[in-house]
Amino acid sequence: MPELVRGPYVRVDEVCSLGKRAEDFVVVPFPIQEMQLLRHCTPAGAVHFVRAYSACEWEKVRRIRAHEIAVEVLDPGSAKQVSGTGIREALRDGSPLEHLVPTGSVGAK
Repeated sequence: MPELVRGPYVRVDEVCSLGKRAEDFVVVPFPIQEMQLLRHCTPAGAVHFVRAYSACEWEKVRRIRAHEIAVEVLDPGSAKQVSGTGIREALRDGSPLEHLVPTGSVGAK
């Protein structure tokens, strides 16, 4: 079964640069605001991987599991290392931010 990648924020070339072949994954929409649709865009047997740093992410895990869809929480209990506030401050101050964002995001327009 191909690996699933959430879209539309994922670029195929970025995933391929990590050593994946385009035929090894599928980008699917993730209807977080309309969870009743999740089953229609999640192939049977798919597992959703979530990093849960806050109550918001744990709520997402709860909602996905409520639809009897498998969820694996990555690094449970670990602290969030980068914040949106920190990224916005770096942008505002003109500070380097390459170390704060995924490689594919640097230089993106």
